[in-house]
Parts: sequence; structure tokens; C-alpha cells
Amino acid sequence: MAFDFDRLVSHRAALVLLVICIISLIIQLVWPSARALSAISLILVAADMLLASILHWRRFRQRPGMWLFHIALAVLIIGFVMAPLLQAKGYFELAEGQTFKGGFIFFHTGAFGPGSPPRWQLLQGPITAHYTRATIGHRIESSLTDQRQQQQLPIRFLEAVMLNGYRIEPTGNMGYAAVLSYRAPDGTVQRGVVNFPAYPNLRNKQKNQFYQPADRWIAAELVMPNPPYRQDRPWSLELPSVYHLKLRYNKQTFKLRPGKEIKLGKGRLRLDGLVRWLGYVVNRDPTAPLMFVAGLVCLLGLGWHWLAVRKPEENSSRG
Repeated sequence: MAFDFDRLVSHRAALVLLVICIISLIIQLVWPSARALSAISLILVAADMLLASILHWRRFRQRPGMWLFHIALAVLIIGFVMAPLLQAKGYFELAEGQTFKGGFIFFHTGAFGPGSPPRWQLLQGPITAHYTRATIGHRIESSLTDQRQQQQLPIRFLEAVMLNGYRIEPTGNMGYAAVLSYRAPDGTVQRGVVNFPAYPNLRNKQKNQFYQPADRWIAAELVMPNPPYRQDRPWSLELPSVYHLKLRYNKQTFKLRPGKEIKLGKGRLRLDGLVRWLGYVVNRDPTAPLMFVAGLVCLLGLGWHWLAVRKPEENSSRG
């Protein structure tokens, strides 16, 4: 006895699959680990639509717009399910004059995404940030220099730049960073950057810790007698003219001013200056162009079908 494929592509079967899909999506909202269940139900819906388009292509010849809609929607669903498996997301922070060499704060990739983070060499240029008032951002301007391809990438708020298939976009996460130099007893010098919490959102908590080479953790606090933040008028994230670091080391407190150095343990620590840092989000989604085209074709198919149905209705009403 031959199997009746028409039952699989009937309106009743489509309704059942749609209900199962909705239930699985609700379950995923409650238990995010049940993502596989919703993915399977979505794939079944897409397969059902493709099968209906193939088996009933002769019927769809009278309604080409609806046929186009079915095909495009199935592709859109498949792309939606596959996207998390192919995507890659990351975040890094970079201070002025600092070079990024792949040191992501976090980098997540799907099962079929890139095996490792991109190994860029990006030099952070000067950062300018303007605020309308308080914490309401207005404009960010900066640049990243790709030292391998010798090109400069303009950085603007809410604008992404493309590099090797990745979208790099600045966030509103930014602040101040101290540039420090540590001179060891043998004369070798190590230079590093310590980012303080985001400014202005955490302007009253400008504290962080860093590890003194071959010794112990040091608590640092950025002290600015006249900070740039303004509650009721425009302001910019400018470098303060007067500032110092308050350090706590081995139960002792030290004040470190720019250009000065103090003895800490077996070495000496120097504050070279203060710069700004900016956070970046990185996204890679190879399914995005496909989903955009599929979504556009869905709309075109619906529009085509609506016009084709409406035209006979208008002709009959005139008659």
C-alpha cells in the first residue's frame, strides 16, 4: 500500500506542526536548554512547506506568488535554525595606542562556526565621545588601523565596519585607562594598561585591580578632582588635567601621580599617563545575507499573490 504524501502536506498537518512549533518555542523560553526541540519543530515546518511546493507544483502554477512565498519562507526558517550553529560572537576592549592581537574578553562560536578567534592586529586611534547630558550619548568618533592589511577603519557609534567577514561595532561601554610601567630589579621594563570601570555609568566606582609582575595583586583607584561629567549640560569624555592613582599594596596606601614612580616590592611602578578605552562587539553570521534575501522574496511573493487575487475580484465587481 502506497503512502499518502498528501496527508503530510495537508492544511491539517500544517496546523498540527504549527501548534507543535509554538509549544516548543514556549518550552524553550522556560528551559533554554530545550533549544533542540524548537529547532526540530521548525525544521519539520520548513520540510513540510518544501514538500508541499514540490508535490503540488501544478496547483501552484495558478498561484506563483504563493509558491514563491512557501519556498522563501522555508529557506528563511532553515536559515534561522542554522544561524546559531554558524555564528560567532565576541567582545574586546582597547585603549588608545593599544594594539589588539586576538585577546578577546569572551568569544563564543557555534558548532560549525570558526574554530578559533580571528588573529587581528588592530591599533586603537584617539577616541572622542560626546554626551548630550548626563549619561545620554550623542556621538563617538575613533578609528582602528588594521596593521596587517594597512587600512584604517572608521569607528562611529551604532555603525559597524566589516573585516574578514566579521562585523565590528563600538559599544557605549568606554572609560579611562591608566598606562603603567614596572621596572624590575634587573632593569627590565614591562608596560601595561589598566582599564577602569565604564564611565560615566560607573563614575563613582573607578576602581580596579592589576597584578604586579612576580609579586601580588594591587588595588587601584582613579581620583579626578574635576571630572568631565555634567548632569544638565553637554560634555565630552576628555582627559582630566589633574588626576592621580590611589594604590593599596601590602596593606599600605600610596598616591601615584602622572610621570612619577614609587617603589613597590622589589621593583618600581610608574604612571605614564591616562588614556581612554572603548569596548567592541564582534559578530559573524554567514546566514544573514541569505535570510535577508529570503525575507524579501517572502514579501514579494505575498504581494504578488495579493495582486493576483485582487485583480479577478475587481474585474467581477465591474461586470
